[in-house]
Amino acid sequence: MLFNPTKIAMIQDIPGIGLRESYRQILQEFKPNIIAFAEYFLVGPKYTNTASAVEHRVAHLNQIKAWSIEFNCLIGGGTIVDTENGHKFNRCYLVDKGEILGHYDKIHLYRNEGSGQITPGHDYRIFQWRNFRLGLLICADVLYPESFQAMRELKPDLIFIPTTSPYKPAETTDEKFARDNNVFVGGAAETGAILVKVAPQAILSAIRCREEA
Repeated sequence: MLFNPTKIAMIQDIPGIGLRESYRQILQEFKPNIIAFAEYFLVGPKYTNTASAVEHRVAHLNQIKAWSIEFNCLIGGGTIVDTENGHKFNRCYLVDKGEILGHYDKIHLYRNEGSGQITPGHDYRIFQWRNFRLGLLICADVLYPESFQAMRELKPDLIFIPTTSPYKPAETTDEKFARDNNVFVGGAAETGAILVKVAPQAILSAIRCREEA
């Protein structure tokens, strides 16, 4: 169970520009327990492709650590391109006040992600933070029912879902909302967890479905 109250801030902005000073001031006043960032939050247009951001993986992780220290909180999301055993991954870290709790590698990649240089992850994970359990999914993971089914078995209290979630050219706001609502409300019902979905544009969501007695 979450501490009551647990304050969660969701940051929506253009990837690669960092944390705006105006946002920093709001966060300092709000004093969140958790900050959630979107997929590839630190990866902007300066990179030739997404995978090339691996060159700055240490700096990107250090920035996430620094923010978690500055705001004295847990940070989830802001996925980075990281490397392990010669493979590149779209990786989400959980960092609490500068300390790494763990990470999750995106399993279901979108077509040609990182110009085909990103390797899919292979396992779903759960992390203990304070007195409750945290799960992670990334963007296209939510389009596969087995992702939520696997998370249900791990019994999370909260699942971070950093996404890119772009608008489709011919899609209205209402259609986008309905599409996201179907995916994320369904996922919340499947897992019984609070879902925190953050995208650089479109709709931010924090969803929980409770079963009625």
